[in-house]
Amino acid sequence: MVIGSLALLLQPRLRGAMERRGKSLPTALVLTIGALVAVYNGYFGAGSGILMIAVLMLTSEPSLVRANAIKNVVLVTADILPAILFALSAHLVWWAMWPLLVGSWIGGLIGPSVARVVNPNVLRVAIAVCGFVLAAALLLGWM
Repeated sequence: MVIGSLALLLQPRLRGAMERRGKSLPTALVLTIGALVAVYNGYFGAGSGILMIAVLMLTSEPSLVRANAIKNVVLVTADILPAILFALSAHLVWWAMWPLLVGSWIGGLIGPSVARVVNPNVLRVAIAVCGFVLAAALLLGWM
């Protein structure tokens, strides 16, 4: 989480350095990082959106608004199989599903509108700060 938040925070500098050198990340590395984020998202999920935005902005989509939209589609797709597997094989607290479902749905409706209005640099920094707070909460056992 800390690495993803740092990558997101430093994205303009990292992308600028890659462009000046005329280099991009190796495809195998990008695919490996993307697969790791998808697996992390399927099992744990907390902060995977931050990680996916960082990966997208450093590899293929410099626009935060478009990276956010792509992230939404990728992570929903990556959530389908784990959700089915957990529903079939694990003891779930089904009542907890409803607040998550409603919160995800409302966030999915409101998020893109906010992302289009807020300055991308301010939004990028705010997302990175949320990632650092989440990392601290995970480290301290608050979640």
